Amino acid sequence: MPSESVFAFRAERRAPGSGWEVAADFLVHVNGLEPAHLTWTAEDGVETALAFSASGFVGHQFGSDGRLVEVRGVADGVRESSGRATRFTTEDGPFTLLLDDGRGVAVRSATWRDRNGVTSIAMVPAEQAGHADVTRLVTGVKATREHAAAGEVAANLVLAWGKWLSFGVYAEVEFEFAEPTVVDAYVFTSADDAPDRDPADWTVRGSVDGRLWRNLDTRSGQPSISGRHASRTYGIAVPGAFRHYRIDFRGTSGSPELQLGGVRFLAGGRRGFVGHRVEAEPVEFSGTLDVAAGSATLDVVALPATLPWSDQAQLLRTAFGDDEAWEALKVAVREGSEEYGDESFDFLEAVDDRVYQGLTKDRIMAVASAQDYPHSYLVVADDVTFASAEHPLLVIDLYEEPGREFRCTPEDLFSVSANLDISNMDYAEFAEAVEEDGVFRGF
Repeated sequence: MPSESVFAFRAERRAPGSGWEVAADFLVHVNGLEPAHLTWTAEDGVETALAFSASGFVGHQFGSDGRLVEVRGVADGVRESSGRATRFTTEDGPFTLLLDDGRGVAVRSATWRDRNGVTSIAMVPAEQAGHADVTRLVTGVKATREHAAAGEVAANLVLAWGKWLSFGVYAEVEFEFAEPTVVDAYVFTSADDAPDRDPADWTVRGSVDGRLWRNLDTRSGQPSISGRHASRTYGIAVPGAFRHYRIDFRGTSGSPELQLGGVRFLAGGRRGFVGHRVEAEPVEFSGTLDVAAGSATLDVVALPATLPWSDQAQLLRTAFGDDEAWEALKVAVREGSEEYGDESFDFLEAVDDRVYQGLTKDRIMAVASAQDYPHSYLVVADDVTFASAEHPLLVIDLYEEPGREFRCTPEDLFSVSANLDISNMDYAEFAEAVEEDGVFRGF
């Protein structure tokens, strides 16, 4: 295989004694090697062990809560690159690593056995990497929740005093930088009281334009920060140049209220790994994160581990080859919205990215569940859409009856989307109003 090929697997998982369920795709790339056995620990403490054969893998995982699940996967060919691998520079040349169970969580350590022997590596913790503080480049901070009456607002997070308080564990804080900045680590500082208000679960995302977001780091079950006004550093395995960074909080150390004393952003650290290889005898093996290269651009990759993140509901293109039909479809959607007095296509975010080519409904359901996708439905332009002159779009329910589907003409999509977005109508009302061919063409 090519030196930078990604092994992709359609995965399933189950608790011992239960039935198998579809899981998000596993992606494995260890510098082009073909490991016979692989174990790794993610930053959130999840431990994975896999044994490979020519057709796939079998293995197990221990969650951060200690619960055991069995996993298995079937080899799933190759796809275009999503750029989520991490590239290092070693004494032997470039070294590229991607170990992803569909959750997008960075690797803390890994051990594998291949034809050359056994290799074990451990990532250098962010707090030991030596960074520059780039928090000064933040020009704006906003949050979905804050305690303005007491002055405990999100803007305090980048100042030397005060704190931010949210009455609720679900909150988003967005930081806008003066220029695109490659942040490769961040620091949380605890507030003055109530350790149970410390965040325990969150995801850091980056965006070029503040609309489409890429997952950078996900943490779950994190312990409370030791001490008040104390700090803890977290690394970003695959950084990128973004002007907007957002932290989506979704859990605390026990309290229904969430707070932090500060957030700092770091860049330029000498991140990398240390470890050893056992061939004829043990030898040292280390690498430095290749920040200039950023995410490795691999020749092939499997289906994506995440759906695109946006504040708007989305129209996702999964079939490529007829760009004219795609443009005509978007025009039809726009014209349909204009009939309702809407002069733009802004009610949906059109996602045109070949990384989603071939994404099936089963995979969409698995990925949406794994990443806690924020919308109740997803509109898909698939092969069936482009095979018909009417271009019927697939509308998938992700909330009421996950997996239920119907098709909708582009001209009638605004009626569906607008009513679902404001919960004016239920998904079932549209699904039950389709014609005999399963297509919704209005009431």
